[in-house]
Amino acid sequence: MNHTETVEPQAGEKSGETRKQVRGSAMILAGRGISIVLNFVVQVLAVRYLSKIDYGAFAYALSAVEITSRIALFGMDRAASRFVAIYHEKKDTARVLGSLLLMGATVVCVGLGLVVGVLGFRGLLGSRLVTDPLSLALLLSLIVLAPVEALNYLLQSVFSVFVRARMIFFRRYVVGPCLKLAAVLFVVAAGGDVRMLAGVYVVAGLIGLAIGFALLKRVLDDAGLLGAVPFSGWTSSAGEIFSFGVPMMLSDVSFMMRSTIVVFLLEFFHGAASVADFRAVYPVARLNRSVFESFVFLFVPMMARLLVREDRRALDHLFWRSTVWVTVLSFPGFVATFSLAKPVTVLLFGSRYQDSAPILTLLSLSLFFGAVLGLNAMALRAAGKVRQVVTVDAVAMVLLVGLSVVLIPRFRGVGGAVSALSVTVFQTVMYQFQLRRVTGIRVLPAEYAPVFATVAAAAAALFLVQALWSPPMYVGAGLVVVATIAVLFASARKLEVGETFPELLRVPLVRRAVAVLERRSPPTTPSP
Repeated sequence: MNHTETVEPQAGEKSGETRKQVRGSAMILAGRGISIVLNFVVQVLAVRYLSKIDYGAFAYALSAVEITSRIALFGMDRAASRFVAIYHEKKDTARVLGSLLLMGATVVCVGLGLVVGVLGFRGLLGSRLVTDPLSLALLLSLIVLAPVEALNYLLQSVFSVFVRARMIFFRRYVVGPCLKLAAVLFVVAAGGDVRMLAGVYVVAGLIGLAIGFALLKRVLDDAGLLGAVPFSGWTSSAGEIFSFGVPMMLSDVSFMMRSTIVVFLLEFFHGAASVADFRAVYPVARLNRSVFESFVFLFVPMMARLLVREDRRALDHLFWRSTVWVTVLSFPGFVATFSLAKPVTVLLFGSRYQDSAPILTLLSLSLFFGAVLGLNAMALRAAGKVRQVVTVDAVAMVLLVGLSVVLIPRFRGVGGAVSALSVTVFQTVMYQFQLRRVTGIRVLPAEYAPVFATVAAAAAALFLVQALWSPPMYVGAGLVVVATIAVLFASARKLEVGETFPELLRVPLVRRAVAVLERRSPPTTPSP
């Protein structure tokens, strides 16, 4: 198979795999919408209830737990998305079960080792790296969540392999946020402090993990895997799993370090209050990756299956159609957090956080840019191109550390956001050119260019309007709606809404709306 040859899909060519992936991702996205609302409530409650110092210390500890959980994963979630999908496609049940056992045991062992290491070296952490005693105390309390969260990530990857969008919907986007909300509400009602909040967070995490394992048993039963092969017959290819998973772990850590390094350096140079300024708006900016992360769950396993089949046309179609869906669905949140950063920040967190508005603007641009073209890294991983991914990530990490050390001492959170944006642009562009070379997926097909041009023009126009005239919030919200409609018109034909969700065409109003957007005659009502 010559991967360097470009692909020119024929007009009207459709991919059943793409349709399945987009539909499943849409369900996950709906769940993510619920999660966004719940997590927003959690974020706002925590920021407003806690003092700025207490919230900064809590956010610092959570950042450390996030990066530690990614290390504990050891790349097993990425390995599961690729290898379990491939083994299942080949009907190799023994290898599916053996690989799942190996991956789970790896996460548990690495995670517990990290917990013991952090607790054992708490003296060194307190004397050299963490300046605030409260930040250190909360870190020592929350670190037990590292292996718990790592196992939860692994479970979600397994659900995606078997295209269990409903499982991901329920566990990740309903149960998880509800447990966090319950934890915060309990502390507020009890009049507790930040230490109580940390303890309740740990309990909520353990409950969520128990629910996840119950769902896993159901998934494996439904797939006919449990009991299909005796335990003595389970097998796995540890070499290929670890040779793929460990570099992918380094890649994931590289991405997460964009915010974590900034948080660590802010605490080191400026204290917990500066951490609070950055971390208060980071979850808001991270909403720009919500759609992307919803699509990734099913995109990687589907890409791996198509690579096994060597269906290059379907690969190109899957990649670019998914990218357009991610771009269009992410756009409203992007312009709201990018163009309206100051009013949004003050509305959510109060005037004491208004200095965080420029940080939100820069982080929103960084995370949206990475989301729009983020599937390139996922495609490279699905293709097993570990060396290309790791090389780009290593260079990006060096660039991030260098920029952060130079900019953060002088510009605080804004300097950290500039560092993150610079690294995101570099990393994403490098991934895209690597993707063409190793898979043949086109860099930017001409037929998709108007979509991205409209997105860029609309976002720039709204940013200038806000910067020059500072209109009221309701005017800005109206402009966001207008810009979103313009983007929707520019991309409607590429979204192929009618073909992806044919059941919607049974509703006359929806059928006419689709026809208007796609600028064609109304489609006939599909048969049930």
